[in-house]
Amino acid sequence: MTARSRNDWTAIPDWPACVWQEFVHTLTGQQIGNGISRQVYEHATDPTLVIKVEMTAMTFQNVREWQTWDALKDTKYAKWLAPCVLIGHSGNVLIQKRTQPIPAGKEPKRLPEWLTDHKRDNYGLYEGRIVCHDYGTNLLLNHGAFGAKMREAKWR
Repeated sequence: MTARSRNDWTAIPDWPACVWQEFVHTLTGQQIGNGISRQVYEHATDPTLVIKVEMTAMTFQNVREWQTWDALKDTKYAKWLAPCVLIGHSGNVLIQKRTQPIPAGKEPKRLPEWLTDHKRDNYGLYEGRIVCHDYGTNLLLNHGAFGAKMREAKWR
């Protein structure tokens, strides 16, 4: 048997279901969140990460989140986002830096206008600042990141 490169996944579809289940259960810890199309799990071996699994076809929230992070990671707007670390080839699995809950009353008064869902559960603390960790739906394509306006946040 020869060693495979990280990008050579040709034999994996032949794995029996029990191997897939064990593989997933080995990497994912406790489920810590869920939304309309995704479930979020603790990373079993790295408490600084979460694993987001897209459960609904054709929503592409993981892909949108990855693309948003990739476009903004080297700009001043990255400070508003929890960093993405790795995405699977199909986009169904995304690994992201984990945030901590925002203390009550510490929500920012203003946010970039392209961050749309101001639900407290979508934000957290990362490296001492408040970031969005659920930005799989955003208006970046509509507004563009550069020169983006700030607007009053309407927290719910």
